[in-house]
Amino acid sequence: MQQLNILELNLESGMIPTEIHKLVKSRQQIKQLMKASNLLPEQKMDYHIRQMALNFTANSMHGCLGAMHCRFYAKGLAALITGL
Repeated sequence: MQQLNILELNLESGMIPTEIHKLVKSRQQIKQLMKASNLLPEQKMDYHIRQMALNFTANSMHGCLGAMHCRFYAKGLAALITGL
């Protein structure tokens, strides 16, 4: 297996890691909102749809990293994300 080099932690994140991080954080926030006991069924469904949309988008970005013909192909990054 190819050795992955992890960059220094004090470096600024690039565009793709930053956007994926935003998607994941937004999904976590919505999932917290879903735990409220006073939600109407319609609100809970709305939150569920939103968190699933964020999940699908993050997964699609991850898929692009592993797709050879994608502009953002980075097999090592895709493997790293999968490993984490």
